[in-house]
Amino acid sequence: MATDPICGMFVEDTPQALSHKRGTTTFFFCSQSCRLEFVAPAKEVLKLKVYSFASFAAGAIILALMFFRTTLFGLVGRAAPNHETTNLILLALATPIQFVAGGRFYLGFLHALRARAANMDTLIALGTTTAYAYSAVVALVPHRYGTDTYFDSSVLIIAFILLGRTLEHTMKSRATDALRALVGLQPRVARLRRSGVEYEVPLEQIKVGDEFVVAPGERIATDGRVVEGEAQVDESLVSGESLPVHKRAGDDVVGASVNTNGRLVVAATRVGNDTLLAQIKDLVERAQSGRAPIQRLVDAISAKFVPAVLLIAAASAVAWYLADAPLPILPGAAPVAKAAIVFVAVVIIACPCALGLATPAALLVGVGKGAEHGILVKDTAQLERAARVKTVLFDKTGTLTQAKLRVTDVFAVPGPARDEVLRLAASVEAGSEHPIGKAVVAAALEAKAKLAKTEGFEAASGRGVRAMLGDQRIVAGTMAWLEMNGVNAGPLATELDRLQAEGKSVIAVARGSEALGLVALADTPKEGAAAAIAALHAMGIDTALVSGDNAKTARAVADGLGIRRVHAPVLPADKAHLVEIEKKHGQLVAMVGDGINDAPALAAADVGIALGSGTDVAREAGGLILLKNDPRDVVNAIHLARRTRAKIWQNLFWAFVYNVALIPVAALGLLDPILAGAAMGLSSVTVVGNSLTLRGFRPALESHGTTRAAAAAPAKAPGPATAKPLPMAMPMMQGGSGPETDPVCQMKVDPTTAKWTHEHAGKRYVFCSARCHELFSKEPARFLT
Repeated sequence: MATDPICGMFVEDTPQALSHKRGTTTFFFCSQSCRLEFVAPAKEVLKLKVYSFASFAAGAIILALMFFRTTLFGLVGRAAPNHETTNLILLALATPIQFVAGGRFYLGFLHALRARAANMDTLIALGTTTAYAYSAVVALVPHRYGTDTYFDSSVLIIAFILLGRTLEHTMKSRATDALRALVGLQPRVARLRRSGVEYEVPLEQIKVGDEFVVAPGERIATDGRVVEGEAQVDESLVSGESLPVHKRAGDDVVGASVNTNGRLVVAATRVGNDTLLAQIKDLVERAQSGRAPIQRLVDAISAKFVPAVLLIAAASAVAWYLADAPLPILPGAAPVAKAAIVFVAVVIIACPCALGLATPAALLVGVGKGAEHGILVKDTAQLERAARVKTVLFDKTGTLTQAKLRVTDVFAVPGPARDEVLRLAASVEAGSEHPIGKAVVAAALEAKAKLAKTEGFEAASGRGVRAMLGDQRIVAGTMAWLEMNGVNAGPLATELDRLQAEGKSVIAVARGSEALGLVALADTPKEGAAAAIAALHAMGIDTALVSGDNAKTARAVADGLGIRRVHAPVLPADKAHLVEIEKKHGQLVAMVGDGINDAPALAAADVGIALGSGTDVAREAGGLILLKNDPRDVVNAIHLARRTRAKIWQNLFWAFVYNVALIPVAALGLLDPILAGAAMGLSSVTVVGNSLTLRGFRPALESHGTTRAAAAAPAKAPGPATAKPLPMAMPMMQGGSGPETDPVCQMKVDPTTAKWTHEHAGKRYVFCSARCHELFSKEPARFLT
């Protein structure tokens, strides 16, 4: 099964079906017109305009000859021809319109017959052919069936349908203007630098590893890494981020972004189809031709709809042929004429163009707007499901936090100063490649501390480092590492417990055999993380933190961001298992992550949301990708999904109104075939026009943290109403009388009011939620070790 990427209609992907191969992907089409529009859109829209104009011109002349022939010929001093001659003139005018301008409908009808299917071209071809054929017989065999012809109906139906297609194509093209503009802004040349010499070359000649120069005001030729210089780079066209980003040596840059100031020398890392811009274009095009789950309903209806319409049209035609009553719209028509007119009106008004467009038109605009704001949709099915998500699980490191340690506390025992503890720790850590060591050195340099030169540097994996400063040994690392080096770490124990209870990583520092103090580090929350959690709660969406870190650290992060439920420590395989448990509660679950360890959970979730800065594996597993790596875009993605889904349902409503409500009107002889053609064309334009209102989409959560959704939503947050700042210094509640600790998420629970409890090994445990209770009851030992 396949879907027409132009109109969204269901297509049998058989060898007989119309198809076109682009790259490694084969696309299938319901009609020749859709195929032509996909292969050569500019050429096709020009044809549509020419054929529409010719059809309306011929229709106008036919109407004039039918109703004003005496007046028209009188103006040129000639006698009006008789009805037989006039009908032959009308036949000559209508024939090229029927088979040239309307030829696309016959091609689509023939392909549908070969595929043993029925499509919108089936109805158009049968309807217009019926009106044309009856009229042709009247013109060629005078007096047999009277003199009344309906060439005006066949010609103007084709004219209105072609006009609808033209307007539809024009409106749809506007939906992807931003994407085409983005691709068109990529530079055509680059200033290559080799052996100190700079010269311009076509962009196609740039290879991975080549260095090129970007002057102030110029666009960056291709994706790369800065090797020289500093500048503010405007990446708004790619990421949607309005503020320029500071770039210096070692930073990655994206092709087509603008160097606003400074001179950069960039080494190309990705070229051609491998660039981020090319990948965005490919992803958006694929997503815009994808199918949302709701499209299955449309496919099922369409598969039955066309045959049902033909039966209704045939039955109506027979009924009017046998009826003695005059046709309301044409009282003097003969029985055969009555039957033909009703048949044409029914099949034309029922043409399911709007029904087929309802879903893809909204997706076309929604996916494009997402790309404009840095939200890439890989899987339209996940975009549709995102509108109904009720639980969002967040990975911690790199998703809600910066994955960048910073020094938060420096403690010194009586005697040495805190600055001295930090300086000595940084001096010995200067030789370390560990993230903790780098963070300590960065903090010391920021404090303008003068680092001492050490010798004999040694590092013990997982324990710490040591080096000689003059004739004294400086040791930094775990308490066990200090004790292994003959240091009495007792004076540090109380403060160590307090800092670790806050979820911080702590290194102890000693000089010789003397313990000097502690340096505590913590990951920093991403800007907007707390606002994102609060906005999700205001939207009625539950949140939970899923982390491989220890429970204390995860709990501290969750408390600071306003997340009530925590699952930690959780292994990668357990993350996917946790997603499955959440899904068993009957609610759609989204997972947000960035690492290799998040990939199984991203794939298992109903909606996988991967950060653009994450690993390739994570991006492959996710259905939505957030280019800005901003947690607030989780809110914006769900908001976009809800808006898009609402437009799909609105489109379906209008399509059914046109296609279903007017069928009885046509069957009762109350609808002129020409008006039916106009209404059918208008239905497609209405659906596309309604979808285009999505172009006004704006992110629900702005960069300053204010959310329109949160302000308007009356729903109460399932978590804290407001998120707390995250200084990472919230002491954990200790055990004893009073609240007890949920063994799964470490949350404090009042045992007297606990709703979920479990007896294990003679002890009663309490839980904050049904999910934690379910996890514990399946594997108690996992949470008690």
